[in-house]
Amino acid sequence: MRSVKLAFSFLCVFAMANSFAQLDIYPKPYRNNALWTVPVPGSNPPITLFPDTLFMGASFTRTSYKPVTVTLKGNEAGWSGDLLFIDPKTGAEDRLFSNHDAPGTTVVLSDRHDIALGDTVYFIYKVTTKPTAGNFPSANSVLPKYTGANIPGVSKYVTVPASAKWGHRWSVAGRLNDSLVIFGFEDNVETSSDFDYDDIVFLTTLSLANDEVPAHLTFVDKAGTPLAPGAFYSPGNDTVYLVYTDDFNAGKDPVSFNISVKNRKGLAAADVETFTAGAPVRNGITGTWTIAIPLQESPGIPGDKKLEVYFLGEVTATVASHTRNQIPDGNTQTATLNVAYPDKPETVKISSCPDSAAAITRTTTCVSIRVVDQSFTRNLDTVWVEVKCDGSGDILGKVQLLEQPDGSYKSGNIVKNEGTVNAGDAALTCKTTDNITVTYLDEVYNKKAIDKAAWSGDVVESLIFSKVGDLNTAIPTAKDGEGGNQFQITVKGLSSKVGVKDTLLVTLTTAQGDAEVVTVTETDVNSNVFTAVVDFVFQTTPQVAGNGKIEAFLDPTQVVLNVPVTGQAIVNGKPYQAVITLLPSLNLVKKAYIKDSDGDGRGDKVYIVFSRPLDELPTSVTPLYWNQFDPNYINKGAAPVISLVPGQPNTIVADFSANPFPKGLTSIPVGAIPPIATLPGTSTFGGQKPAIADSMGPIITFAEIHPFNNLTVNPNTTTQLNIDTLRITVSEPLHPSGGWNDLIRVGKAVNGACTDYLHSQQVVPNEAPVLNADGTFTILIGDGKGPRPLAGDCIYMNVNGGLYTDLLGNLPPIHGEPLKGTLPPKQIELFRGYPPVAGLNPNGFGFVVVNNDPRPDGSDGNFSVPKANGFETVWVPPADWPAGYTAGGTIVYTPEKHNLTDPNVPDPTPHGRESMPSDIGAIQVVSTGEYLADVAIFDNLGNWVKKFTQSFGYHGELSNPARMHSKGMVSYLVWDLKDHRGQKAANGVYVWKVVFRFKNGKQEIRYTRTGVTRNLRTAANP
Repeated sequence: MRSVKLAFSFLCVFAMANSFAQLDIYPKPYRNNALWTVPVPGSNPPITLFPDTLFMGASFTRTSYKPVTVTLKGNEAGWSGDLLFIDPKTGAEDRLFSNHDAPGTTVVLSDRHDIALGDTVYFIYKVTTKPTAGNFPSANSVLPKYTGANIPGVSKYVTVPASAKWGHRWSVAGRLNDSLVIFGFEDNVETSSDFDYDDIVFLTTLSLANDEVPAHLTFVDKAGTPLAPGAFYSPGNDTVYLVYTDDFNAGKDPVSFNISVKNRKGLAAADVETFTAGAPVRNGITGTWTIAIPLQESPGIPGDKKLEVYFLGEVTATVASHTRNQIPDGNTQTATLNVAYPDKPETVKISSCPDSAAAITRTTTCVSIRVVDQSFTRNLDTVWVEVKCDGSGDILGKVQLLEQPDGSYKSGNIVKNEGTVNAGDAALTCKTTDNITVTYLDEVYNKKAIDKAAWSGDVVESLIFSKVGDLNTAIPTAKDGEGGNQFQITVKGLSSKVGVKDTLLVTLTTAQGDAEVVTVTETDVNSNVFTAVVDFVFQTTPQVAGNGKIEAFLDPTQVVLNVPVTGQAIVNGKPYQAVITLLPSLNLVKKAYIKDSDGDGRGDKVYIVFSRPLDELPTSVTPLYWNQFDPNYINKGAAPVISLVPGQPNTIVADFSANPFPKGLTSIPVGAIPPIATLPGTSTFGGQKPAIADSMGPIITFAEIHPFNNLTVNPNTTTQLNIDTLRITVSEPLHPSGGWNDLIRVGKAVNGACTDYLHSQQVVPNEAPVLNADGTFTILIGDGKGPRPLAGDCIYMNVNGGLYTDLLGNLPPIHGEPLKGTLPPKQIELFRGYPPVAGLNPNGFGFVVVNNDPRPDGSDGNFSVPKANGFETVWVPPADWPAGYTAGGTIVYTPEKHNLTDPNVPDPTPHGRESMPSDIGAIQVVSTGEYLADVAIFDNLGNWVKKFTQSFGYHGELSNPARMHSKGMVSYLVWDLKDHRGQKAANGVYVWKVVFRFKNGKQEIRYTRTGVTRNLRTAANP
């Protein structure tokens, strides 16, 4: 038989022996591609045909009744040669054309020769260029060259061998498409040949052939379309078709097909059937056998002439191939086909039981699996999945899923738990944190679908304090009186068992010594959240450990700002801790006391000190009693102004300055109930009624003078002349550090007010003051010892050095009390020239003689006092003495006139004792008060010289301590030693007439003489 070789489908190399052909493949690349390509006419874009494979020694055959043509393609030969065709009937050689004819030259062979279908035909190529000595072609090269096999003794036409490399074959051929073959010859048979087989190239419509038709077996669909090996074919078609091609045998040999079916990968019964084909359809040398085989969906029943397939039918058909000589060639052709319903997208889903959308968590105790895929049979099917807990490694390797009416596949309920993996049970044992992986494999199409359900049992462990009902927000503090006096403990941690409400223990301790153990309970099964509500209270009694609530101790003697509570718990073997600070709402009063802030002897500010800083001020501090707890001692005026004391956040002051308590209530009477202040009844102040402590110092509440009356004194019977009696009343008993001699000071009133303590002077009593039985003091003063208080002066208690306090140690405030009593007549206690003679140097002896100056001997007669290098006259200038006064200069002092109604204002810069100028004349005056002096000066003949008016006490002189004198206040009347025309007064004696006028309307006239000396030269007064 003949065998057809399809170059595009099979690259076969047949090792021929005896009558079998031998083919080798001429390898690419071809030397001249242009000769081996054929353009497809009309293709856009252009398409070029190119043979994939060129076979050496190929033969040709006619396989259809279409005309057979041969066309010259071209050549690359230097020599000339002819292509000849051998008539298959007669063996005669028919020259077709030369290799150098025009490309495209075509001969229709079927018009010139009778070429039967299936016959093998041959071509000859002969070199026509004559041999030349020393030049090609050689004698061997001009020998004829045939297509077909070149095996001596076997092949029909044989070429003399000339090359060990290529043997006896000098032609190649290859298929361009199903109806066109290209072939060519090599003209040079010497070893120097390039063996490119393109010395002449032809196209022919003959088929490329060899001795055998390749056998082929395939499944096709009803329309005859080949099905690829292993293709899927639906059992709903009811029939399967087989097509077999091989050498045509004219039906002489029956063709039997053996078919086996493996169902569901061996899980269902297999089928084995044998079918015999009828007569083939001939196509040239090829025969085609087609059979239709009944297809039935069921497990296999061998021998019933039907193909039974189930779920997946893996069908294998085999047939024994034969030669063109109609005998088996020992080979077998096989075709395979998978019979199953068409594939659909597969999905797998794991759900909690029942089949719900609820998330799978650690606490899920049951799961089910659902798969969506195609149906595998006409019946309700079963599929399997693998279910695995990745963390624990527990695997349920084959979980059955049954097809549901909706076409999906569903498992039964699968138990899920924690614990030790037991490979033999049907439960899925997982870890606290794990991942379930469900794997479904479509056993027909080998497609995999996976679903995962992951959960974390790892809890972010914590211990917090929070408001009741809040599981997540930690609070640092809890305040008494808010939130029901409760706080919540919230512990987050992994519960030890699935399906059970667990408990944990939390230990609560305070720095004050309270300790409680609280049980926290899981909010729900495996919620991993544990809570408990804890009560707390602030109390003034000691706490009791173990009674189930936190007791914070408020001690009014201590600053209890807060009470920290420490919570500790062991969660999964790890310690956790949190702190909440309890804030007391009630702020205990530590103490309350009253002060006289302005020293007027009346309580005006009540201070209340709390045990900790205040967050708010009380709206009121009423009612408030002072001195005694009695309605008569309640403050009935306007409500006090309440504020925090600056820099003291725990102290408030209730300011009663607008309506102070009565004067003189500086202490609490012995045996009296302590007075109180009542605070608001809020949670912060709790209606506390703190007792008000005595923090006011004693004051003089009354001072009265009884002046000495010389009309009632008999000088012959008493030595206590000029002694005044001072009686004072003090607000409470005093505690002296020594005696009473330094008890009081005296100062002048400023605008009628006793506010100038700074310039007051210590009163020196004539003898020790007497503390009377009624608590008053009797003090005798005068007789030249210290300043002499007068009615209208200010009497102060001595506050310097803490010499006098009340019995509790409170210092007296600076409080002056006006001195009452009969005002003695204003009088001049001393009136004298100072010095008697003006114009002398105090350092000269003449000054001492003329002025009768005893020099410093301690008496009041001194006019000069020692200094570092001599003597000087010291005085206190008038308050309006010019600051820039220069002795003998143009700036002179002119006494300023004053009115008796002029206000008495303090001297802003009071003069002290200083050196007296030498170019003035002065009268030293000691008076008991302010005055206005009208001065008139006359010479010794009675001639008027000058007059002027000078005042004293109207510029604050009365508060100048430098003017203090044992008999009153010292002042100086000043004459500038000039007359009324401004001329210097001459040496001599001058008479002063001074009219003193006092504010009470009284007046007094005094006379004296002073002298003036100029340029006096004596041995003692150079």
